[in-house]
Amino acid sequence: MRYPGRVLGMGEDPPAAVVSYVAEQLGITPGAFASYARRIPTRFEHSHRLAKYLGVRTATRDDRRATLLAAAEAAGATENGLPIMNELRRRGVLLLPDAALELPLPLNP
Repeated sequence: MRYPGRVLGMGEDPPAAVVSYVAEQLGITPGAFASYARRIPTRFEHSHRLAKYLGVRTATRDDRRATLLAAAEAAGATENGLPIMNELRRRGVLLLPDAALELPLPLNP
């Protein structure tokens, strides 16, 4: 969670370097992650414990408002979404998986 700073999406694996690093700390093989990841409740339970340990949380209504303000401010100055992500991180909010952040825009015929 600390890196990459967000929860993993369903079926998403962390980067191999992260899996190897954690596996080394735990004294297991990196291949053990595949078995761990199959049990969805385990991932949710561990994510909840880890978030508590790291002092982060999911977004609240106030966080979403602050994000919209950061987005409006950033939109006027740049096309870069980094200010939005930084605001969420500053507030200790877990980011959504990349797939959830890339919402399709409606097409106007």
